[in-house]
Formats: sequence, C-alpha cells, structure tokens
Amino acid sequence: VANPLKYRDEPVVSRFKGMSFRRTVLIGLPVMLVLITLLFSVSAYWLLHTASGAAWLWGKLETLELADVRSSQVSGDLASGFMIEDLQYKSPCLDLKVEHTELEAGFGWWPLSVQVERLRLQGVEVITRSSGAPVAMDDVDSDIRSTLAGIELPLPLILNDIVLTGISLQQDDQPANLLAESVRFKATLDERLVIDSLEILTKELDAKLRGYLGFESPFDLAVTAEGRFETTGEAGQMLIEVPFQLESSDDLDK
Repeated sequence: VANPLKYRDEPVVSRFKGMSFRRTVLIGLPVMLVLITLLFSVSAYWLLHTASGAAWLWGKLETLELADVRSSQVSGDLASGFMIEDLQYKSPCLDLKVEHTELEAGFGWWPLSVQVERLRLQGVEVITRSSGAPVAMDDVDSDIRSTLAGIELPLPLILNDIVLTGISLQQDDQPANLLAESVRFKATLDERLVIDSLEILTKELDAKLRGYLGFESPFDLAVTAEGRFETTGEAGQMLIEVPFQLESSDDLDK
C-alpha cells in the first residue's frame, strides 16, 4: 500500500529535480543514439559515394609512415568505381607498381564487414632487391609465422571479385619475366584466410585452387587444386598436356 506520507517531509524542488534528471536521461539516450547513427551514416556515405571522400581517404593512406604509397592520379568514388593511375608501393626489399587500378568497395551490414566488390589491377610489376647477405630458411619461416600471428582486422574483409592481369617479376637489375597472364580469386580474411576460388592462367599453367590458412599457431591449412600443365618441345613437336589434382591438409608446425 502506498504511503501517503512518503514525500511529506521531502522538498518539492528536490523531487522535481530528480524527476527532471531521469526524464532527461530517458529522452537523451535515444536521441544520442540516433545522432551517433546519423553521423556515422553521413560519414560512411561521404567516404563511399563522393569523390572528395575517396580522395581524402587515399590521401590519409599516402601519409602513413608505415607504408610508402603514392600515385599520379586518383578519380571517382569507392561505391561506383575508384581509379588509381600509376600506383606504387615501396619497401626496403620490394617495390610494387600497378599501371591501372579500379576499386569498388563498401560495408556489409550483416554481419558488419568491409567488402571489396570489385578490384582490377592491370600491369602489375613486382621488383625485388637482394640485400647481399643470404637469408636462412629458418628466418623466412619465422617471419611468415610472426606476420600471420600479427594479422588482426577490426572487421572481416570480404574480397568478392579480384582480378590481376599482366603480372611480371623483376629481380635486381635482371630483365622482367611474365609470371602470369591473369589471377582471379574470391577470399575472406577474418580469423583465417579462406580462399573460395582462385584461378591462375599462365603460358604453361591453368589451375584452380581453394583452401584456407589460419592466423594462429599451429596455423592450420588446407588446399585443394586442379588444373593442367602445357608444354611444347622444339618446332614441329606436338603440345603436351599434363593434368593434375592436389589435396593437402595439415598445419605449418608440421
């Protein structure tokens, strides 16, 4: 039973302040959530659907101290097509050059993820430089493990349609060699790398692959591949095709 004398000795102003504070909190929290959601939506739309947003994001990437990335020209927006001319990435032992890049990307809302809907890299040139001192295989293996273990993405990255064409490799001052005519794949990066499909086309190889690789020790992996090798002898000899299939599953520790 309610006590009619409960608030008799309590000041009216105090009761009014308590009720006003609770009412402010109850009303303010939903309003704050709506404002935050609206601000995030507007920012995401600006980054994805405007040329100025994409250019600002690319400018931030070019100013990062951890990566030496540059280009001669950028245009478009991420949602409909962001184009990069003469993309260059430089590191102490490796340079990467791409003549023309087209990128379409956005957010997936359920589950929340970053999605690359379409990526085209045309004229990919990889330039490696030897340091002079031989590198031990144990050091290479340790570096691979530390790199995999250090992969932590704030959101899953979904790569839906990635195509690289005209991939060449140049070592030191040697002439460049064509590695592949085209490479096409779909993949997901989260707690591990999952390759849904990967197609490699070269002058002597046509292969399809799928599999996964974990980012935590013991780095579980599995690969399934099939395709064919093609080779020709001297003039007048027939084309030789060698089909192959491969299935493997284990981990890097073994």
